[in-house]
Amino acid sequence: MIQLSLPRPATPAQLHTPEVRAQVASIAQKVTQTPLCSADFTAFWGNHLSVLQLTEKILKQLNPALPAHIIAALQALVGHVYQGERAFNRAVKSALSAADYKDHKRRLCTAAETQTVAHTLWHFQQHKCCYCEHTISWKLESDVEHFRPKTRIQGVPQHPGYWWLAYAWDNYFLACKICNTQYKGNQFPLAENGQRAQQPTEDLTQEKALLLHPILDNPEHSIRYEITQCLVKAVATDARGQATITQLTGINDVSRMEARAHLVPGLAFICTQMQRAQDSGENKWIDECAACIRAESADKQTFAGFRRFYFRTQELAEYLA
Repeated sequence: MIQLSLPRPATPAQLHTPEVRAQVASIAQKVTQTPLCSADFTAFWGNHLSVLQLTEKILKQLNPALPAHIIAALQALVGHVYQGERAFNRAVKSALSAADYKDHKRRLCTAAETQTVAHTLWHFQQHKCCYCEHTISWKLESDVEHFRPKTRIQGVPQHPGYWWLAYAWDNYFLACKICNTQYKGNQFPLAENGQRAQQPTEDLTQEKALLLHPILDNPEHSIRYEITQCLVKAVATDARGQATITQLTGINDVSRMEARAHLVPGLAFICTQMQRAQDSGENKWIDECAACIRAESADKQTFAGFRRFYFRTQELAEYLA
């Protein structure tokens, strides 16, 4: 599983803070004279662009009939959304090189916002799935993963989902289709003593999520590997690792286990060369092998967690990137 140690791109302004949600829900209720039920509320906030369109429609069609304070609040919302989009673009620009940002701006005119978010995350995650560390093809896979599900939680029907995190940048990751659609989906189980947050004001750290977080957790503390002739299987060392491996991600999908196994001959050769270099006492040879280990265990490498595990088992941890 990936461990994202690089600085995360600057957090864009939240397009929907709880205060703004409450403000516009109140405005919409006054305009339509119809209270928003929870189901309507979820649909109402499904997409910030639809909110912007609805707001502008209300201003255009109902402006003469609206009190001045409601008109002012609606106009403030429109400005807030546009300001959020500008802040998001600034965050993207800070995260990407000049050439990549130019490409991003070109696509922005024709691509949905989710594609823009996905492309930024793709660069940040070094082109890898946040869970299994398999290389993601930008052309074929661009599933923006909400770490905490935004609308509903599988197995918890009474929970409305973490709607207040729908546009929270820290809740976004990029996952491959195997991890996102075949395994995690809308699952988000907690430890037995975890307290699930129901509202934005509640403390998420009290939930005790079983899924390992790609930034806040070091998966190498919870996951080790067993190597056979044809497969490299991830094995848990604690309950969170167990849930992450067996239930929530495709780390042990057969395709992933086979792909890790293909790395073993090359890693074994590097270790053999280092052993020979150390036995010879030739510092230049040792330095060359050390540089090779650092390159092979760098964060950008596919299955970097397994690569580091392998070198540690060969007592070469001191040379890791």
